[in-house]
Amino acid sequence: MGKVDQSQVGVFVAYANLMRYSVWTWVEGDLFLPEIWFSESKAQDRKLLGISDDLKFKTKIEIGLESLNRVICNGVPFEAICFDGLYGRSEWLRSQIQQVSHVYMSEIPCDTNVYLSEPQLGVPEVVKGKRGRHPKRVKVISGQQPIKVRGLLKSGDLQWHGIRSGAANEER
Repeated sequence: MGKVDQSQVGVFVAYANLMRYSVWTWVEGDLFLPEIWFSESKAQDRKLLGISDDLKFKTKIEIGLESLNRVICNGVPFEAICFDGLYGRSEWLRSQIQQVSHVYMSEIPCDTNVYLSEPQLGVPEVVKGKRGRHPKRVKVISGQQPIKVRGLLKSGDLQWHGIRSGAANEER
C-alpha cells in the first residue's frame, strides 16, 4: 500500500482433498494480533473492539499449532500436514509435529541442516579425567554429520519424484 495502515491477519488451517473430491476449505482459524496490541497503550482499542482481557500474545506459529491440534482433536482425517516457509522455518513447530508422528511437508530454508538417516541422540558420556563441565544437553552421539538441504540435490543418494500439489493438481 505504500503506507502504514490497519489490517487484519488471520492464521488458518485448511483442509484439501483434491485427488478424490476436489475439496478445499478453511476448517479452523484465529485472529493474529501483533504484540503491541497487548500493551497498555492499546487497552482502550482492545476494549472498543471487544478483545477479551484474558487474551495473551501468541506468535502465528503458536496459533497455528493450537488450531491444528483442535482440528486433529475434532477427528478431521488427514494424511499429511503442509505449511509454508514461515512455519517451516520454525524448528520448534516441526519438532512438535514430528513428536506425535504426523507426516508433514513444508517449505524450509535451503540452509537447514538435515540427516539422511535418523541420528542417535543422547547426552554424551562423561570422559574420565577430562576437566570442565559435564555434558547435560542432548546431542547427536552416533557420529553422523548433517547435510544442508541445498546439498541433497547434489548428494546422489536420493531418488526424486515430482509431485504436483494445490490448484495445479488437476490430473486425476
